[in-house]
Amino acid sequence: MKTVSAAKPWTRWWWLGNALTEPEITRCLTLFKEAGFGGVEVSPIYGVRGSEGRQVAFLSPRWIELFAFTLREAHRLGLGVDLIAGTGWPFGGPWVGPGDAAQKLPPDTFLRPDAMDGVASLSCEPTGQQVKRAAPGGEGNVLDHFSAAAARRYFEPLSDALCALPAGLRPRCFFNDSFEVYGANATPELRREFLARRGYDLLAYRRAFQGDDVPDIVQRVRSDYRETIGDLLHDGFLKTFRRWAHAFRDGSIRNQAHGSPGPLLDLYAASDIPETEVFGSARFSHAGLSPLRPALPDFGRQEERLVCRMASSAAHVACRPLCSSESFTWLGEHGCIPLEHMKAEADLLLTLGINHLFFHGTPYSPEDVPWPGWLFYATTHCGATNPWWPHLPTLNAYITRCQTELQAGHPDNDLLFYFPYYDLLASEVGARDGLQYSDVHRTGE
Repeated sequence: MKTVSAAKPWTRWWWLGNALTEPEITRCLTLFKEAGFGGVEVSPIYGVRGSEGRQVAFLSPRWIELFAFTLREAHRLGLGVDLIAGTGWPFGGPWVGPGDAAQKLPPDTFLRPDAMDGVASLSCEPTGQQVKRAAPGGEGNVLDHFSAAAARRYFEPLSDALCALPAGLRPRCFFNDSFEVYGANATPELRREFLARRGYDLLAYRRAFQGDDVPDIVQRVRSDYRETIGDLLHDGFLKTFRRWAHAFRDGSIRNQAHGSPGPLLDLYAASDIPETEVFGSARFSHAGLSPLRPALPDFGRQEERLVCRMASSAAHVACRPLCSSESFTWLGEHGCIPLEHMKAEADLLLTLGINHLFFHGTPYSPEDVPWPGWLFYATTHCGATNPWWPHLPTLNAYITRCQTELQAGHPDNDLLFYFPYYDLLASEVGARDGLQYSDVHRTGE
């Protein structure tokens, strides 16, 4: 798993509209190497207005050619390559039909008669959510993350397309962004899975599920439902994702578990490389810094640090040598973020047990585009058009030295912390708000 390039920081490389050419790929990768990066995460994303003629559809033969060239050039330069297993986020696309799309329980969940057994049926319906910031060719329904069968069907088109890569070429890891599957809280298999895992039929306790029973029974039934949803995310989606990646030329997965309706320690540990995420300035008073103005949303709270510790703890317990982070997201506006703020956040992540930092991030921008080039809507802008780019190798060298030491060491924890997951499940709102991580990651029950 660990390679020489893993000690260096990597960067998320947004392929805006997949509007790349081979000479530009070589130019960009060379810049990354000179700046001290160890690799890139290829992230197909929406295109730039006015450049529609340059865009390439995701998984098309031309896209495969460009990705294969990227893998060859990265190997030549000693860089690693990861790939999002989709476009934008969450997973989804034009091949995800209504039956495999993210599902929710409608208000009349238990009121529809079942023609098979004459009792009320546990029904669900698509949420209607579409892939956010999808690249050309990646638009469509968001996947039902609680169904193993839907997940297997989701990865089939990716396998068919990526198998066209020349022998010996593959990304190191396939990546999945944080769980932002809004409103999804069911799957057509829920009734059967609930019975198998909890030992009783959820329909027999539908009144309690809807809150119409004594408090202890309501609490138990809802807790069992929430636990089942977490089980299905782990066993249905993550295990399928990992098996698929391992089968594709011995690949691996990186997964951001935060936001998920399930036990975060187990969900992080299901990855080959657990990945956390940080938002905002995180109040860098320890480094003598103040938040940049204008102030951005206050995402840098104590709960964020707890989530980072969840990821690194899961990596330690599961004996994963690497624990990564989407780093520097929303430190400030484009072009206004100094390197000292980035170093302060890097120091925070390193002290929380993260040893494989990914910059967020670097948009692909052709050389013929006027300054400041193509930009991604979210900051921090870590591209060659940033005025501090000539000084970035110094920061990257510092991060490399720190990560080299951390990756060579072993966990030595003096304190075990019990996280009351089942207490959260039995609360009024469940584990949804247990960490209050951020509004963008709240996903219903």
